[in-house]
Amino acid sequence: MKRLTLLFFLMVAAFGTTQAQLLYRISGNGLQRPSYIIGTHHLIDAQFTAQIAGLKEAMEQTEQVYGEVVMTDMMNPDSIKAMQEMSLLPDGKTLRDVMTADQFSRLDHCCHEQLGVKLSSEQLYSALGRMTPSGLSSYLTVMLYMKSHPDVNIQNAIDGWFQSEALRQGKAVGGLESVSFQAELLMQGGTIEEQVSALMCLVDNVDLNIMMLNDITEAYHDQDLESVTAAMNEMSEVECDSSEQENESLLYDRNSRWVEQMPAIMRAHPTLFAVGAAHLTGDRGVLQLLRQAGYTVEGVR
Repeated sequence: MKRLTLLFFLMVAAFGTTQAQLLYRISGNGLQRPSYIIGTHHLIDAQFTAQIAGLKEAMEQTEQVYGEVVMTDMMNPDSIKAMQEMSLLPDGKTLRDVMTADQFSRLDHCCHEQLGVKLSSEQLYSALGRMTPSGLSSYLTVMLYMKSHPDVNIQNAIDGWFQSEALRQGKAVGGLESVSFQAELLMQGGTIEEQVSALMCLVDNVDLNIMMLNDITEAYHDQDLESVTAAMNEMSEVECDSSEQENESLLYDRNSRWVEQMPAIMRAHPTLFAVGAAHLTGDRGVLQLLRQAGYTVEGVR
């Protein structure tokens, strides 16, 4: 189940403990001016930025913004084509080809109950039937979130705000990884059998998943990553957690690659990094890796 949350938030969950903090200052180790890093929740409205202490100053003191990807790149034709291709099962297969009859029946019932229409209906199956199980998991999780938060405005989400605000101010934006890399990771990660297993974990634990998403959102609004961790632990009662291999590919490997890139980026220009909050904390999180690399990392209040 943790995999579903990682796919959904890219990433909002927190591992390990930290204080009630979203924004951190990075200094020392030869930096002439500090950079900053903030943990994001990809469906929180951009208006929430007004509540983050020190964020206005961080934006003023930095010369560029880096996200996980460059958001405008997601809209170019090559990226759209890549994302569409990555979201589809290979060789013209459909979900019926990779799921048992019982699994598809349970998925069909879940869609009818939560979305008001069966997946097996001609309209929905023509739209979603060829998606990878991971892609469908992400889609359903977002739909569950939006059902619980009808006022959410995806077009005004917090991640996009950092980059659009930087561009508005005439600053550069950059990405720590490519759109195609992220699309492949999230839509094609793991074997088909593993993807189906994760999808069924969502289908069979919808109420618990909704509760977890709501608790994570509340904790994020409180700027309390320790409570986000506690919300994640609500899933410990179901035995469908992410594997160590999934944690490596979705979190830890990416953290390490980002921290390898960040020193040169920060030396060139003071930078505000805005990435999913799950990447920040824990022994193998970005904050700790930066400290191990010799930087001073402090919460901004």
